[in-house]
Amino acid sequence: GGENQRQNGDADDDDGDGDGDGALKYEVDTVEFDGETRTERVSCYGAGTLGSEGGMKEALSAISDMKTISVIGVGVTEAGLSSPSTKAMIDLTILLHRIETQMGLGKLKCPNPNGRVCIVNTDNVPHNGKAIRGHVLENAKKGVAGPQQAAEEEDGGKKEDTDKFVKFLNAKVAFLDSMVDRITSQREGSRGLIPRCEPVPSKALVIEDLNGDLPPPLSADIVRKERGVVVRTQNGQLDADVALKLRVANGTHTAAAQAMALCGMTMTDALSPPASSNYDSEGKVVMEYLDSLIATQIHPAATDDPSIKCNDDDVNAAWDDWRRRLTHPHFGLSTFFISQNCAAKGGIRLGPTIKSLLRGGNEPISASMAFALAMILRFLTPAAGGPNGPKGGAYRGWLDGADRSEAANSSPEGGEHARMYADGLRHDLSGGWYEFRCDCTVVDEDRASTVALPLLLGRLSSSSSSGPRQPSSYRSAVVAYLTSEEGGDLGEITPERGATSGFDDLADAVATLYARLVAGDSVPSLLREMRDEIGPYEDRGFAAPCSALSDAPRSRTGSNGKCNPRSPLFHRPNPIPDDSALLKVGIGMTEDEIAGVVFGEVASAEAVDLHTHLLPPSHGPLCLWGIDELLTYHYLVAEYFLTAPPTVSPESFYALTKSAQADLVWKALFLDRSPISEACRGVITTLVSLGLEGEVKSRDLDKIREFYAEYRDSGEKGAEDFSRRVYEGAGVRYAVMTNVPFDANEARCWRPRPKEYPPQYRSALRVDPLLAGDRKAVETALSGSGYETTLDGARKYLNDWIDTMKPEYVMASTPHDFAAQRTGQGAGGVKGNLANVTKTGLNEEALKSPGAFSKLADPSANCDATKCDGEDDGEASVVDENSDLLSDVLMKV
Repeated sequence: GGENQRQNGDADDDDGDGDGDGALKYEVDTVEFDGETRTERVSCYGAGTLGSEGGMKEALSAISDMKTISVIGVGVTEAGLSSPSTKAMIDLTILLHRIETQMGLGKLKCPNPNGRVCIVNTDNVPHNGKAIRGHVLENAKKGVAGPQQAAEEEDGGKKEDTDKFVKFLNAKVAFLDSMVDRITSQREGSRGLIPRCEPVPSKALVIEDLNGDLPPPLSADIVRKERGVVVRTQNGQLDADVALKLRVANGTHTAAAQAMALCGMTMTDALSPPASSNYDSEGKVVMEYLDSLIATQIHPAATDDPSIKCNDDDVNAAWDDWRRRLTHPHFGLSTFFISQNCAAKGGIRLGPTIKSLLRGGNEPISASMAFALAMILRFLTPAAGGPNGPKGGAYRGWLDGADRSEAANSSPEGGEHARMYADGLRHDLSGGWYEFRCDCTVVDEDRASTVALPLLLGRLSSSSSSGPRQPSSYRSAVVAYLTSEEGGDLGEITPERGATSGFDDLADAVATLYARLVAGDSVPSLLREMRDEIGPYEDRGFAAPCSALSDAPRSRTGSNGKCNPRSPLFHRPNPIPDDSALLKVGIGMTEDEIAGVVFGEVASAEAVDLHTHLLPPSHGPLCLWGIDELLTYHYLVAEYFLTAPPTVSPESFYALTKSAQADLVWKALFLDRSPISEACRGVITTLVSLGLEGEVKSRDLDKIREFYAEYRDSGEKGAEDFSRRVYEGAGVRYAVMTNVPFDANEARCWRPRPKEYPPQYRSALRVDPLLAGDRKAVETALSGSGYETTLDGARKYLNDWIDTMKPEYVMASTPHDFAAQRTGQGAGGVKGNLANVTKTGLNEEALKSPGAFSKLADPSANCDATKCDGEDDGEASVVDENSDLLSDVLMKV
């Protein structure tokens, strides 16, 4: 019918739309964001086929009748562009030969600016224009055999000289690279003849036109706005568009698809925002995960990669456009359909971002990226593994939360709820299973052979082979997938190829997450742990580095390095939470598996520091922290004086400001010399643990001070934030302070009202002045606070301070001759049996002695400056060891 209209110029209203234009039209459905479906009737000149001899003849005849030609659209996928001998490439060569003939006769012209016919491919094949050009030129040089000759002989035409045709292709045809990006399905019941599309995206069709060959209307603003046609005129712009589509759109599609499919979210429209912002849907947490993946991985990788000429605005625009499309509430794609070929997609779509991050070295690979890869492996794990291979070419997997054995043993035909999602592949949500294919092969390290990836994963994780297992048992399989050219395709960035340890951290993290998934931890629970910053994700969430998920330290001698027992033991939260199903999984008997479990448990154990001289931020200047305090710690000052010039005396050193003292120590011990002492290494370890490794490498003390200044500028809150960070990083649950109520400087920090201080600090009551005989300090403290300078006053003073401080215990450094004997009689009666003490008060006789509070022991006595056996030396202690001060006050604390 279309051909008759073309030939006869029929202007009747044959299409029935009442417009009387007589044009042939076809329908296209567009699903708007509000749910309305808008049907557009698109006019066309005619319709036909190149799939038959008659159809080809009609097409060639149509070209003979045309007066002008500008653009030829070629809707050819990877298969059609695989070689010059495909039918699509031969047909295009034939059509171009007819165009060359007609132009040579002066019957056909090209009105484009440079007079060149533009070839535009409408499918995503990298450098598709160049590929088509190469295939057509090769066909032209071969004389275009077969169909072209037959068609031209019937048409009475004459075969042109091959060289002339090649010259025509080079001079009069522009093969333009392009990129297309509009998600399209089909109207239900239309047998694929009526497209059902999402709204036109901002880059529905991007064409690279470096020489200005395209018709000018294609570059018009209205075409860009209404049709999403973008013309790139500078070299590298299209490459950036393709890279951003691959990394942003395709990458996030792949990152979400397997997780959604396993959770039974069969369509991507489940990602649309819930009606209530307070509703924590599974789709909502997946979108939060994707937002983080973009912000912390894909965005910095794209902008830092010199091969991609894009900036922050380019990446933000790409994500904003794709995010809106991805969360379309009324238009989605099947997540199971997207999950097809996911083993290769991991390398194609996620691999470029991983490579850019590891090569750039500025951003670590995060837990969100490891999760995406772990989900691919989980999706490709069959419910029943084994050496027999898949049935009918398809494996059967089990859904998140489903019983693995039931899924494996359910009827091969499936139940009434089984649904086809791709050619020969089904899923049954009620039955808890789905089918998949996977052609990815990997090296099975244990058996030194090549095996299908699903078979390896199934064998390792199935109950028939003592699975599920601990993370270290899966690590070799993870590495095999990541380095396979058919899978992750990351072989070029392994440590064997000179890459950093980032690959090892990634492999460890993927193994940990995969082990948890196979053991039965749910997909949503893992995502919520990351989002809610629980355990190893604390403070970083989805952006937590992969190193936080490593089950054990590696030797770093290779990508399959074993657990290294000589690695330093740094505290870190356990990557396996207490409620993980992995805790119910047995531990294997291999050294690596045992070491991994033991290391993970010991490294995550919290410590309690029972005696420190730390004070909380609420104590103001008494809370010492910062790089200057670290550098002027007395161990480092003592080491500095071993190197200091004679002109620097202790008096002149301490007369300097704290920062000036720190400058001297830094220069002497960290710049002029290698910081190899324990004290120096402690400073370095602290700074690196705080994320200042770069500043340490560059020896930039000013930058280190800037880091601390960010906290100091926030006053007491900043000090509390920094304190919390230190305690959490060190794995210290809390530290017990040393609190002296007889010290006026500290006492004023507690009174008149007890101050709140962080839970990382707990108090201990120190009473040294009482036992050391510092009468002046005791009486000054008592009288200054309104207490009587008596034993009763001291008792009340201490009891009140106990109420104020709520100490964990009482402490004191006793005088050198202080000893409470367990047995025997003494001048004061029974010693050591404090329950029977009846004497009260201080040792009044001792108090009357001149210099009682500062008198030294007789050197001839049995307690001298170098040795003390704990026996009485004949000198009376200021405090009666049998007094009620001990039994009724101190010991009751």
